[in-house]
Amino acid sequence: MRRFLISCAAGCLACSTAFAAPAAVDDSVAFNATMAHLDKGGSSLYYGSCRAELAKVQELLGDLCGSSADVKPEMRQLLQGILAAVRILHLEAIQAMGSSTKQLPDGLTAYRSYLYTGNSSLPGVLFDLSGRENWAMQLPAQLPESTRLAFEYRFDFSAAWNSLVKEFAASAELSPEIKAIPAQLEAACRTAAGVELSALLKTLSGTWSLVVVSADPTVSPLPMLRLSMPDRDGVLFKLLQEKGGLQLTQKSAGRYSVVGLPLPVIPELVTANGTLTFYSDARLESMLKGGLMQSPTFRGYLAGIPARGLGFFYVNIDQPIWNLLVMQVEEPMIAGFLQKVPPPVFCSVTTREKDGFASTTRSNWNISSSSISTMAILSGILLPALNGAKEKAQALSPQPGASVPQAPAVQP
Repeated sequence: MRRFLISCAAGCLACSTAFAAPAAVDDSVAFNATMAHLDKGGSSLYYGSCRAELAKVQELLGDLCGSSADVKPEMRQLLQGILAAVRILHLEAIQAMGSSTKQLPDGLTAYRSYLYTGNSSLPGVLFDLSGRENWAMQLPAQLPESTRLAFEYRFDFSAAWNSLVKEFAASAELSPEIKAIPAQLEAACRTAAGVELSALLKTLSGTWSLVVVSADPTVSPLPMLRLSMPDRDGVLFKLLQEKGGLQLTQKSAGRYSVVGLPLPVIPELVTANGTLTFYSDARLESMLKGGLMQSPTFRGYLAGIPARGLGFFYVNIDQPIWNLLVMQVEEPMIAGFLQKVPPPVFCSVTTREKDGFASTTRSNWNISSSSISTMAILSGILLPALNGAKEKAQALSPQPGASVPQAPAVQP
């Protein structure tokens, strides 16, 4: 049943990629603002109003939590937690959403999506964490052609934590035990790390980035990795030295070799300009000089991508890894579909707009609504039936060592 519901939900979502007009006059502003960020000449265009639906969900959860006698106490607590999360995260700020798909001349597909909020000063934990303003991203221009995974985002953990603590204290749905969790986390950080949680979150607030690059298999089969994170006050580096158990050998000012790890290469740790950067292979540092934007094979994925935004994401799965992933899929129908499509490449940037959030993505996958919805609905209907038939057949088949019942003799 769970698999059926998930599959049918995916099918309904895919089938909904048809153009929908605003449901009411009051929704026209959200409709126009959303459509202004989407491609109108593509293969699919979708718009949906979120405010009314979310209000209905909140009303339903409130009724189930308060008045329904059929709801078990454990389920009531879960529903109260969901209702509190919706209010704490201020999901009601998302009033409308839309998406579009457009085939590009270079064989790629452009996906655009938009969340309309209609408010430049958004409250809540999610918007404090990441979503206040666009900034010039550095990573896209540095990626080599052999990049398999990369992202760059700016987080403000300190502001998000302060908002979370205030929302917990003001929430009427949360129990006293749940409201005490922030104080317990602060005490645990103070005891385990010897530092105030507020100071740790402050030093970790800033730009985070990750790059994974295919390695030379003749030298090392492991991919090369670079993880860069903010450490403005040096608190994180001090924790790694004192609590992390790393064996660091200083090579030069701000550069250390991480020794004692069971790896074929010696990783490096670099501290500079309030940033802590970990290199699993020192060769990667010299490789991050660009190349992806000039690549004749992959530069199309970065064409038209905004230079400023809230975050950048890139994934490029090569054929050997894709084959291994497909082999792990147990459902024959889905595995057969994945075998027919190329290894996916996605490049996406999210931007903060005046009245919402926009996402621009380019990919080699042309995910048409008809194929996805058909596969999802068939999966939801056929697969549970096939599994049920398989289970019945196994139950009826004789077990090893069991006696097989004989048919009654026919009397002449």
